[in-house]
Amino acid sequence: MVRGASLMMRIGSLIPLINKLAATFLLLMLVACQHKQTNGESSVQVAANSTSDSAATITPTLPQFDSQATNLPPLAAKLSYQSPPAPLSHKLNDASYQHLWSLSQFPLSTHRFSLVGISQTRAIANPDILLKAFELYAQQLALIEQAALRELAVVNAKPEQITRCLNSISFSATLHRIVISMHCEASYETKLKLAKQLWQQLANLQTKTKAGDKITGINLDLLKRKLKLDSHIGAFTGSEINLAYRKRLLGISHPYASEVNNQQAIDSLTIESLTELFASTYQSLQWHVFSTAGLKEPTRDVQFLNTQSVVRHAQTKKQANRSADTQNLTLKPIAIIDKPGTVQTQLRIGYLFANSVTDARYNRLACESLAALLGRSYSGRLFYDLRETRGLTYGVYAYCVDAPLGQYLTIYGSTDKADTTQFVSGILQHVALLQRQSPQDAELKALKDYLLGKQQLRHDSQRAVENSFLTPWIMGQVAQGTELQDRDQAFYDALEQLSADELSRFAQLYLTNPVIVLRGDKDDIAKPLVKGLEALANSGVLDNKLSADKVLEVERNNWKIEEIKP
Repeated sequence: MVRGASLMMRIGSLIPLINKLAATFLLLMLVACQHKQTNGESSVQVAANSTSDSAATITPTLPQFDSQATNLPPLAAKLSYQSPPAPLSHKLNDASYQHLWSLSQFPLSTHRFSLVGISQTRAIANPDILLKAFELYAQQLALIEQAALRELAVVNAKPEQITRCLNSISFSATLHRIVISMHCEASYETKLKLAKQLWQQLANLQTKTKAGDKITGINLDLLKRKLKLDSHIGAFTGSEINLAYRKRLLGISHPYASEVNNQQAIDSLTIESLTELFASTYQSLQWHVFSTAGLKEPTRDVQFLNTQSVVRHAQTKKQANRSADTQNLTLKPIAIIDKPGTVQTQLRIGYLFANSVTDARYNRLACESLAALLGRSYSGRLFYDLRETRGLTYGVYAYCVDAPLGQYLTIYGSTDKADTTQFVSGILQHVALLQRQSPQDAELKALKDYLLGKQQLRHDSQRAVENSFLTPWIMGQVAQGTELQDRDQAFYDALEQLSADELSRFAQLYLTNPVIVLRGDKDDIAKPLVKGLEALANSGVLDNKLSADKVLEVERNNWKIEEIKP
């Protein structure tokens, strides 16, 4: 016991010393961390300053397509356009159509059913609100007791069948298309009328309630919270910068920029306004039903809309949303959504092709082929150079928006804030290179094979085929007596004849006056970016004399940064 007490006393006497050593160690660690952070910030600034001057001297690296791997067999046959499967279609009235797939076309989708509403000349108002309200309402219906479900359907269906259909239901909404899909074992009529009932109850066209003809079953506060949460999440996933970019490219009043994530509409949302939104949307859309029920004859007694609705649809077809602002034809200052402390820079670069499908500048071949050449993932020029060669990003891509109220090409990606100048400059250098130099024949062939292969892969998906099937309807390119495949056939025939020189001329004509929007730390990226772009323009790399509208030539030595709010 004495020895134990003596040992404890010795250990106790060492405690102050141990505390002093621990405090000294923590102090040294804190100083080291601060020193490291300071050096890190300095290195970022030095890197940003150095890349501003060097970005103009870096030559873009292109992928090589003229070498065949020795261990891979050559393609057995040349890819060519193949007409997609076509359903048996029947016109029900002026605003509704029925399309039936045979069991041999999609044997694994026997019980799939889709009700699709499309808007041809007008963008659908607030599709994000419609989508979220649909989801909440379907969840509410799926939770009520089966006995109450008998009042939902107007057909002789078992409650358990309706429950299964409600549990399988899914919604999607874009600016020109709303889709209600379900995959359940029930009759065609049950699915059709169930989908119609959802619309009618939400739009309150036939179902009367004790609440004074208002929607029941939707928690309005919950709906608003979910919409605002989606908006908050969008700041990190890209929705925020996408909306700011579309406003910049198309104009703040353009429906593609104003009808999505409309905070004013969300804040002022009431049961009455939600009811009116569903009712007006229901009446203004053209409806298409897709089913793989294997029916020999279409059901001819189904009427989606009453006479008043059909007349209203005919009237709205004559109206058109405002097209892109003509002020976008001049180069705008770079727009930055300032997010202090952000270590990553998000980027959107856009080129406006046409204000509408009837615009003389409308060119689907140019838009899709340029987007694929530059940004088709691993085989695209941008991905190969900026990621695989220079390591500036995890991914950089391009896509073409081919819509009734606007056609434009978008390049997007993210990078470290220290690499922002090189990343932006590298993209613009590739655009300028394509304008000056035609691609090699092997690269052009790879581009054509990619677009043709992409088209053929879509044939394996019933949803993709239905989307492609309805695209000519949405674009207003379907007239009585015309084949629905004419649009795609013409595109792929033109693709087959596309030459390398013609592709370069497309770049000269369309890839001018870029709209550039970034999201990041303005204090860290703005000045180096302006300096780098000035150096790029002064180097002559972007001096394109083949085009009247020279890339970066409008404000050659006067680049400006404009801060915008998301």
